[in-house]
Amino acid sequence: MNLLIPLLYAILCIPLPARLGQERGSAADSTLNEVRVTALRRLSEAGVQQTKLDTAVLHQNVALSMSDILTQHSPLFIKSYGRATESTAEFRGTSPSHTQVLWNGLKINSPMLGTVDFSTIPAYFVDEATLFHGASSLLLLGGGLGGAVQLNTQPVRQPGLGVQYIQGIGSYDTYDQFLRLTYGGKRWSSSTRVVYATSNNNFHYTNYDKKVDERDADGAIVRSYHPTEQNRSGYFHDFHALQEFSYKPAGVSGALATAAVWYTHSLRGLPFLSVDYRDDRDFRNEQLQDAVRSVVSWQQPLGPSASLKAHAGYTFQSLAYDYSTRSRTSSSLSSSPSPSSLSSPSLSTSSPSSFPSLSSRSSSSHSPSSFPSLSSRSSSSHFPSSSSSLSSRSSSSLSTSSSPSLSSRSSSFLSPSSSPSLSSRSSSSLSPSSSPSLSSRSSSSLSPSSSPSQSSVDGGSSAVFTTITDSHSFSHQASLQACADYSPAPSWLLSALLGLTYNHVRSRDQSPFHIGDNYNEGRIETALSLSAKYRPTPRLTLSALLREELYGRDLVPLIPALFGEYTLLSPSAGEGPSTALYLKASIARNYRYPTMDDLYFKPGGNRDLRPERGFSYDGGLEAKIRLPFRSTTSQSSTTPQDSTTPQDSTTAPQDSATLQYSPPPRQQNGLTLTANLSAFDSYITDWILWTPNAKGYWQPSNLKKVHNYGTELTLNAELCLPHDWRFTLAGNYAYTPSLNRSEDLDAADASYGKQLVYVPLHSVNLSARLQWRTWALLYQWYSYSERFTTTSNEVGYITGRLKPYYMSDLTAEKLFRFRRLQVSLKAVVFNLLGSEYVTVLSRPMAGRHFEVFLDIKY
Repeated sequence: MNLLIPLLYAILCIPLPARLGQERGSAADSTLNEVRVTALRRLSEAGVQQTKLDTAVLHQNVALSMSDILTQHSPLFIKSYGRATESTAEFRGTSPSHTQVLWNGLKINSPMLGTVDFSTIPAYFVDEATLFHGASSLLLLGGGLGGAVQLNTQPVRQPGLGVQYIQGIGSYDTYDQFLRLTYGGKRWSSSTRVVYATSNNNFHYTNYDKKVDERDADGAIVRSYHPTEQNRSGYFHDFHALQEFSYKPAGVSGALATAAVWYTHSLRGLPFLSVDYRDDRDFRNEQLQDAVRSVVSWQQPLGPSASLKAHAGYTFQSLAYDYSTRSRTSSSLSSSPSPSSLSSPSLSTSSPSSFPSLSSRSSSSHSPSSFPSLSSRSSSSHFPSSSSSLSSRSSSSLSTSSSPSLSSRSSSFLSPSSSPSLSSRSSSSLSPSSSPSLSSRSSSSLSPSSSPSQSSVDGGSSAVFTTITDSHSFSHQASLQACADYSPAPSWLLSALLGLTYNHVRSRDQSPFHIGDNYNEGRIETALSLSAKYRPTPRLTLSALLREELYGRDLVPLIPALFGEYTLLSPSAGEGPSTALYLKASIARNYRYPTMDDLYFKPGGNRDLRPERGFSYDGGLEAKIRLPFRSTTSQSSTTPQDSTTPQDSTTAPQDSATLQYSPPPRQQNGLTLTANLSAFDSYITDWILWTPNAKGYWQPSNLKKVHNYGTELTLNAELCLPHDWRFTLAGNYAYTPSLNRSEDLDAADASYGKQLVYVPLHSVNLSARLQWRTWALLYQWYSYSERFTTTSNEVGYITGRLKPYYMSDLTAEKLFRFRRLQVSLKAVVFNLLGSEYVTVLSRPMAGRHFEVFLDIKY
């Protein structure tokens, strides 16, 4: 407390170099002639299909995670269980493990599963986000059969000290706090960001998976209705801290050293399924995650036509899952859960639908029957699929994130008496009499006889918890990478990349069936990439890439890629209208090697797995149109958008601490339109699929063949009008058939030629923002077509598909300027129309809810 008062005094006395906003009519708004500079497009982007998210989009609602941002502003489908629950990306109809993710050049995909939970990435920590579609991901790394997502932070550009604090208060006892401290100097800068978010997340919902009958005195049904229930166990407490430093050494022009450390601590309750009849207050079902990601980078020009970039990174992640049952009195210290507490009148709590196993490899929601707990590989068969996998053992083998479409005939692996059918007739799995018994790590782990005697007392209360499953996994990832660019002539750009990564995973658990390590393995991965880009004429650019990768002792076959771009219409300089039109095309082979779970999981790991192979074709058009108004009263200066020299290939965005809703001075009035239309065709073979074997446990094999094709459309329009009015519209549309082309497993297989489970055929999102001076109004809308839950796409029963749905959010903001600070008030209405929907079967989502924010910036 003694230090708090001097600290506040120092902050308030910071001499800002200039006022953040100027009054109308000041010298800063004087009329100047327009100056426009044009240049050729970058060689590095020739033929590349990419989507860049605007910095304002990333920070317009700091409470959102990257899963929300990608849902609202990209063509990706995010399979989410709600806020602060597992959210994975399905790029172009592929699985989450086919989407590679980089943070400041460091690959952050789980070495166990190959996936990334985007709900654990605060949008407040990202200054720059770029999506690389299909073959374009090979420019960064291999394995992105669907694509890649690149996330970056940027050094502080604003000189001097800066402070920003945001407080958010919302429905369901939700509290979000954000703090950023920055310093920008001549040689070095520092940025500290902290996010702390908590919520009970105890929303009410109408449970359409249950029906209550009211009877009269004679026992006749007089009324039936769906009950209203509460999501009690979906609470979360998330803490994130990000520290960044950058340094520009004297005497080395253009050199920059950066370092960043990101720490995450997350405690999340895992809500039960809507088909579960147990009282969730009698169970503790939690996931605890601790992660540290760190990266050090160096970039330096080597003369006027060459540059060198290098980085070293280290990631540690600890995941723990605790599933315990509560006894209401201390007399139950030595007792196991009673049968009465673990059964229900209409749906056995031991059924897979009650206890979906959350695969450490992927979201089990992609199981054809949508009851992922069929995985015998995990003692966390009680692990809800809403959370990231805590144990590498918990593979939701039926998930499309790891195995998108298990044949409808695969029920032949399991005896009818012991497991539900995975075919289109699997609706019987919901009936009370059909609660199946699972194999080796089955629901019998809930039986009184199999529950361990370990108990703990909750706090000082008389409640006693009896542990059923306690799983832990620890992963380490260290990487080194160097990249060199050389431009021998303005029309040539040569690049070379060398990377080395070491992964180590230890997975262990304690359950009624297993105590000890599941596996404890390490693996070295290396990559070498060479590329050449050539512009023979001002309109034509060609690019070729060769990539070679080695995982452990296995060499991936050579990965080639070809890119091309032709300028149909060149942009014109000057103040008048301008239209640019570019034709892009690419063709590439790609591979994704098996994850640590796939190879080493016990029991079931298969060291003979082959890499998944993909061949993709892309083609598209990109248009940029500028239609200025007749007169302009402001200055517009456009810097070169391209350069053939490597050091000019990127431009840092506006500092994220700057409020984005200020009326932009010196903005030319008119319409700016950017559109990108692309078509793709992709074939993936040797798709790794976990299926049950004759020994009673699950094992991965190279079984599936998948054909993905479709179109993607991205549109961005900005209309600037006199008197500080500005309207922006952004939208994305994706048409994504993703079809199973595997050979029939038997004569009853009905999955051939059918859409993969949980992959929508159509997805669309729109974002409209109206701004006037210090006022802003934002409306967001997004919608998805039906998604199937069985590989046969059967819709004859209620669990066969998820209905189409659409969502909308509304945001209003007012900015106040004072001499030393800016204050912003923002109100957000989520799910504006109160839509009742689910993204994953039996996982209810919140209805209409609210949050207000106070943003203070010095």
